[in-house]
Formats: sequence, C-alpha cells, structure tokens
Amino acid sequence: MSAIFVTGASGLIGSHILLELLQQGHAVRALTRNSHKATAFFSCLLKHYNLDENLSSGITWIEGDLRDIARYDEYLNSVETVFHCAGLVSTASSDRNKMHDINVRCTADLVDYCLNTSVKWFGHMSSVASLGPNPEGFVDEDYFWKQDKNHSNYALSKYLSEQEVWRAKEEGLAIQIFNPAVVIGPTGENGNLNTLYSRLKRGMSFYLNGSSGFIDVRDLAAFCVLQWTKKVSGSRVILSAENLSQKEFLQIVCTALNVSPPRYPLSKTVFKIGSATEFILRLGQSKKHLLQNDLFKMGSSKNRYDNQKSLQMGAQYRPIKEAVENSVRFSKIALDASL
Repeated sequence: MSAIFVTGASGLIGSHILLELLQQGHAVRALTRNSHKATAFFSCLLKHYNLDENLSSGITWIEGDLRDIARYDEYLNSVETVFHCAGLVSTASSDRNKMHDINVRCTADLVDYCLNTSVKWFGHMSSVASLGPNPEGFVDEDYFWKQDKNHSNYALSKYLSEQEVWRAKEEGLAIQIFNPAVVIGPTGENGNLNTLYSRLKRGMSFYLNGSSGFIDVRDLAAFCVLQWTKKVSGSRVILSAENLSQKEFLQIVCTALNVSPPRYPLSKTVFKIGSATEFILRLGQSKKHLLQNDLFKMGSSKNRYDNQKSLQMGAQYRPIKEAVENSVRFSKIALDASL
C-alpha cells in the first residue's frame, strides 16, 4: 500500500485528518517539527475521543521542516497522496516574511517536487481568507480575490499559496483546494483558541464587530478524506457550517466557559489607542505585540460564506455550539491549571 503524507500533522487540522485516515485503516507518514510534542498531543486526542491508543501505531512520525528541501526524498518516497496542512497563521506584522516563507514558498517547493514523483493527489488546505471579503453578499467559490489594502498579510499569503497550487494543476498535478472558514476544535496549549479561552476566563470587555464562517474540525477532516476517497480534483470548495458575528461566536464560547461575554464593540480609534499603549508598555520586552493592525482587519471584516457546494459534495456539519463545547472540554484541564 502506498504511503499517505500529511504536513502540519500536529496542528489542529492535520491531527484530525490523521485521526480520520487511521480510523479508516490507512498508514500515514506525518511531518511535525517536534515529534515528542506531536505524539503527546495525539495521545491526548485519542483519549479525548475515547479511541484505541493502538491507532497511533499506524503513524510514522517524521521530525522535520518543509523548508529543508534536501529531505523531500525522505518525506515523499513512495507517496501517492499528500494532505498539505502545514501553515502559519499570525496577525503580527513581524511574521509577514515568515508567513510568506512557510505558506507560499514551501507550498511552491512541495508542489514542484510532487510534479516529478509518484504523487497522484494533492489536497491543499487553504482558507476562506484567500478569497477576500465580499461586503455586498455571500462569498462563494466563484468569488475572486480583489487586491485591497485592507487584506491581512495572512490572507495575502494564502492567496499566493493557492496560485502555486493552481499552477501545479496546469502542469499536471491532480489537486483539490479546501477553503475552510474559522476552524474550531482541540488544540495544543499554545493554539490560538486556547489563547482566546484564557483571555476570556481572565475577563475581556471588548469584541470586534465583524463576522465570519465557522466549522468543526471533525467535519472538515471527514470531508477532506471523503474527497480524497472519491478522487475529486481540480477545484476548490468552501467549508463553513454557520455564519456568525464575532459577538455571537464569543457568546457561545463564554457560555461553554461559564464566564461573562464581552459587552462593548471595539472601534478602530479605541483599538489604535490600545495598540499604541501596549506598544509603549512592552518596549524592551521579547513578547510579541498583541494588538496588531491585522487583528483588527480580520476581526472587524464582515464575511458570510456560501456552503451549498460543500453540501452537494457530501459535507455534514455539526452546530458550532457543539464544536466549541468539544474544544473547551479538551482545553479545560490546561486552562484551569494555568489560572
């Protein structure tokens, strides 16, 4: 049986694609930057979902980095299927070049290599961010990126990474692009969701007045593996269960955490004052500046996503309330220990 290669295998999405593949009896070659942390996190996932710990015997963990092109022979030897889930999500302006390096250049290097190997199907995990906002209505698969100064650096990096995948399609690689909305599920202790939960438990008064789509990571993983099983290729698909305002989403999270939700919308003027204050207070510190301009762009953008194509292709969606409760249950012990 040919190998399946998953990048970003210890991340939120990659780990759940691993789970889905293993439960269907497939052996997987999984790339991670830290195999010790990856195996510990995956063991926690198995326990969380009450799954047999012997499932992990189907994983061959590879500690490495996609920026190390010299190791691609090792990564992709005898591989016919690639789920490319590795990527960097950041609102920090200091991470702009790093995001381009990981999200764009590594994707270009990977598809270039796959074009000359045994790889027969390449699933690329992108984001709805690559499509850009449509203030006049729903964003669907036919909505095209429009260059705009309000795009975040993350959105630009995902758009450019997709261009490399579309190029590879024209050169003969069977590709499928997945565009999930905000993905909710169990993450490691440094995951963005855990950071949000920690801040809400400490008390947070303000919320950004935007909206977005949201999806349970379990539904995303199941759909991606289903499309690979069917060998669907050559297109993109948006994956979003519900469109919610940031206020509505935070209310769901706060209910699960049993804390009071933020009450006040955050204007751009107040955000800039807070950002400038934080910058001054953190001068000389190594910690990243949290109130970045891209955070405001992403959190205040009003986006709604059309999921009809995914439903026609077999997607099944849990309510976001259930997704949040699942994520919070996984995070609760770590959160309580940190407070």
